[in-house]
Amino acid sequence: MKIVAIFVDKKNEGLHSVCLTIGSINEYEKTFDQWYDPEYLLKYCKENERELFGNFGISKLEDFVEDVYNEVESLEDLFLDFRDNHLGINNSRLQEIFKPLDDHQHTLVVLQPTKAKGLTRLYKYPILRMYAIKISESAFIVTGGCIKFTKKMDGMPECKTQRIRLGRVVDFCKEQSCYDQDDLNYYYESDPKD
Repeated sequence: MKIVAIFVDKKNEGLHSVCLTIGSINEYEKTFDQWYDPEYLLKYCKENERELFGNFGISKLEDFVEDVYNEVESLEDLFLDFRDNHLGINNSRLQEIFKPLDDHQHTLVVLQPTKAKGLTRLYKYPILRMYAIKISESAFIVTGGCIKFTKKMDGMPECKTQRIRLGRVVDFCKEQSCYDQDDLNYYYESDPKD
């Protein structure tokens, strides 16, 4: 596993991601690549048809895939807006994008698991989730994302995988002694480049 910069300033504040294996694509890019792939979306929706139709009352799968695509764009726009308008100026804007994974958690947690949601106009709740570990108020490490058709993460295999991955990345950060912004800077200084 390796931490890589996505949108960061000179102090390494901003958005980071993990590569699960050395030389692999980072999870931020991988997630958006999947979500922008209509074949992947259609296949995913067909594999999770029971949850999809049961929770959303969808009549035509292709229309739903188009709606998901629009939500993907809205979530990516949040990150691109951060990059273009806030990076280096208001890095804590990421705290407004990523919220605690546990909706009832209101205390500060070291290496806090978080989630970002897409915006939806058509359904009661957004279905896209981008997961990250909060290193500081202005630095987050993306661990992956999923399409969530159920209320709880444990309701879908892909979401369970993301919960496990969040734990693995927290463990990796602990192994690297990466608990805050200074530690993250040290990680980049001491990490040999590929």
